[in-house]
Amino acid sequence: MKRTEILNRSGAIRQHILERMSKDPKGITSSIVSQFQISRQAATRYLKQMVQDGQLIAEGTTKDRTYKSSASANTENKTDERDGGFEVFLKDILISIEKIKSYLGTPPPEDSLQDDMIYDAIIRNLEVIGEAVENIPESVRSAHAEIDWDEMVEIREMLIHEYFDIEDAIILDLLKNKLPDLYLKVQKMIGENVYKEQANVSE
Repeated sequence: MKRTEILNRSGAIRQHILERMSKDPKGITSSIVSQFQISRQAATRYLKQMVQDGQLIAEGTTKDRTYKSSASANTENKTDERDGGFEVFLKDILISIEKIKSYLGTPPPEDSLQDDMIYDAIIRNLEVIGEAVENIPESVRSAHAEIDWDEMVEIREMLIHEYFDIEDAIILDLLKNKLPDLYLKVQKMIGENVYKEQANVSE
């Protein structure tokens, strides 16, 4: 499945969940399975991720779990009030890229995704990068528009929900063409932030 198809379906499923929640939240898992022809396990992953993202609230035990819409659906507000602490997430991005480089070397070979253990480790670190990006305040991301933040979030979305449908070419393109550039730009951001902090102290 192509990247655009994956993202379109992921967005459609999330929209279906939110619309169904506003009308009749009962039987939401069965509704997702029927509407999009995916497994119950995949449907549950969407619901759990939307809880984690603050779009839904889960209530009850695992067996009797129910979901409802969250009043705080806008996840961008999660960290806006802690702009000064975003550097930890930038460092998470660097650490994850460094781990990927240690698994593969530079540049990564064409057959670098053939080893299942290495592949799983790469996927996990790409997910961490996307998670870190989501925790960087919108004000900071907007101030550094030279970085394609949205792409990292989209990749995380695909890895979480459409793991088995992602083409190796998408992952290889990230490893070869996107992560090295992201690493340098994030490094520069951290350096600029440290300089600003030192300047503020000296004043």
